[in-house]
Amino acid sequence: MQPQTELLMNIRDEIERELKDIRIALSELSDDGRIYMELGDGRVEKEYFRGSSVGVYPVLFLIKRPAEKEPDCVEALSGICNYYKKKWKSPSGGSYQARGAVIASEPNKAGRQEDGNVLYSCIINFKISY
Repeated sequence: MQPQTELLMNIRDEIERELKDIRIALSELSDDGRIYMELGDGRVEKEYFRGSSVGVYPVLFLIKRPAEKEPDCVEALSGICNYYKKKWKSPSGGSYQARGAVIASEPNKAGRQEDGNVLYSCIINFKISY
């Protein structure tokens, strides 16, 4: 498994294991209460002569709920952000080594849909070496 794919799967597994009431979807944003998570446009921060690299990979968390559930959106995303603020590291993997995690964007309203649903998002930058 490639380091980026393993990172995404490990983040999902860790959040669902440690934050019991949060469920993550990797496929699409849905109406079933899960938080959608996707890997953003990463960048290589350092490359070494032996072929290893240090990369920073932003992970977007997006949630959609009816307007009356807005506090629930903030609560769920804040739980994820606060967990990684305290932990400071991404979950380790077999194909990469965790180097850190930084909140790039705190929970915020990303938009409102015509059907009255609101979208909230946050972004966490995960640093790994592989």
